[in-house]
Amino acid sequence: MESMPSNPDAATSLGEVLARVGVERPAAAPGDTFLTVVMRTQGRRLPCLAEALEALATQTDQDFEVVLVRHRIEAAMVAGVDATVAAQDVALREKVRVLDLDTGARGAPLNLGFREARGSYVVILDDDDLVLPDWVATFRELHDAHPGRALRAAALRQDVDAVVEDGQARAVPAGEPYEFWPKPFHLLDHLLMNGTPPMTIAFPRTVFHDLGEHFDEELDTTEDWDFLLRAVTLVGVANTDRPTALYRWWRAGQSSHHVHDDAHWAANHALVQRRLDDRVLLMPHGTVQRLQELVELPRVEHAEVLAERDRLSAENAALAEQVADLKERLARKRRQVRQLERQYERQGEPEEQPRPRRFGRRRD
Repeated sequence: MESMPSNPDAATSLGEVLARVGVERPAAAPGDTFLTVVMRTQGRRLPCLAEALEALATQTDQDFEVVLVRHRIEAAMVAGVDATVAAQDVALREKVRVLDLDTGARGAPLNLGFREARGSYVVILDDDDLVLPDWVATFRELHDAHPGRALRAAALRQDVDAVVEDGQARAVPAGEPYEFWPKPFHLLDHLLMNGTPPMTIAFPRTVFHDLGEHFDEELDTTEDWDFLLRAVTLVGVANTDRPTALYRWWRAGQSSHHVHDDAHWAANHALVQRRLDDRVLLMPHGTVQRLQELVELPRVEHAEVLAERDRLSAENAALAEQVADLKERLARKRRQVRQLERQYERQGEPEEQPRPRRFGRRRD
């Protein structure tokens, strides 16, 4: 394993820049626990919430806490959330803090959860997603190798259908989980589109508490992508290809993908990019090579398209010649058939017979 700097922040993008000019940021104070899991719920998918909590109970590394934010929840749903938490094993139940927030868009409960976090790292886990038993342990391994960076693992997509019973949505799998998001992390690619589900990336608490990066509460979609981009340009990313979570993709309803139309998503997408364009961004190592690949890719693809066009054009010309030859041969065959038909008709006509003589009485 590679040697680590005495100050973990020096390994981050911001720390490296400051170190080059002789400025060293104070090392971040460790949290009371390794990881804070921030969950949002409105109490409408209690079976899913129960499954998510049960998945946390099976973690091989139990050094975490859970901040469960009930966001703009209806009064009738409060007792259900309390009962779902109370039904968990005592070891997990003692890790859970339940907070209430009655205002704000999707980013508001995340800001509250990150503000209340006591862990050295903070990660988002939506109440309808699942994590595998090595989820926390994988983050720990990444931290041990690259302390101070954002810690990113992979996820599989699980398409699900909603079965609603007594007003509560239960997720029923529709097929097997499959790879959907890129396993490597490339910042330039993420500037165009988010390829990191929220439960797959844990952020150092310093991003929120010391560097002042918060979730944009004006956004009602893409708030996690916006925060991710601002965070990783400061602290960088430690990545593994190991899948540690299942992102449940509702095929109908139950998610922000269905609440807002494509135009709304596109507007928020453009807003995030405009705001990023107003910032000074720190690019990680390898960005120039990746940029060159992205620039060269259209050229290579264009050359391949031209070559394919020429190949198809040559094939079309050859086929056209073959078609013309076949047409000429077909015309000759038809002429031969007509000649044979005329010969047959002539051969089949009856020969002219001599006129019969008329017999009768001879007159003198």
